[in-house]
Amino acid sequence: ISLDGSTLAGCTVTATSVSCPVSGLALGPHAIGGSVGDNAGNTAAISGGFTVIDNTAPVIDSVLPADTLFKNKARIVVAYHDLNPSSGIAPASVRVTLDNAPLANCTAGMLGVSCDVYGLQFGRHLIGGSVSDNAGNTASIAGEFKIGDSVAPVVTKVQPAGTVAGNSTVISANFSYAEPSSGIDVASVSVTLDENLLEKCTVTEA
Repeated sequence: ISLDGSTLAGCTVTATSVSCPVSGLALGPHAIGGSVGDNAGNTAAISGGFTVIDNTAPVIDSVLPADTLFKNKARIVVAYHDLNPSSGIAPASVRVTLDNAPLANCTAGMLGVSCDVYGLQFGRHLIGGSVSDNAGNTASIAGEFKIGDSVAPVVTKVQPAGTVAGNSTVISANFSYAEPSSGIDVASVSVTLDENLLEKCTVTEA
């Protein structure tokens, strides 16, 4: 028995059949050949063929980031590969989304894709998308990460300052935060005077 003109080894022959295991087949058509004879010297040709196709979707190896970031930008990196027999990854087919919105600033190759994103808000973000091989098999991309807030609010313009004429005044302060921020917790704001908690304070958000 031969395959594509090369004699196969490891074949099992019986009085009525022959079988030969083969592996590592390349995509495309393959020709089976050979012959079988009887004890009188009569010979018949063995002839046939088959085609190996790629019907397996690419494999997603990793989707990063997958943890909590304390900044408002990230590089999304997705690693993938195509199983043998492989028609090859189609880089032009790769699509990556963030929170269901397609990302444009991506670079895709045969083994992965990376996308830089900026201006991320505090909270959970979902990574999605897909990658296909040249045979049209498609795998879905799925992952998630979080943007955290590790920076305390900044307090400015605490008033009054210096001297005060009279026995009454209005104490005020401004506060702000840097992005990404979870926002000011209005209920957490407290003001003291000489270590005594002040009541009837008004807290506003810009």
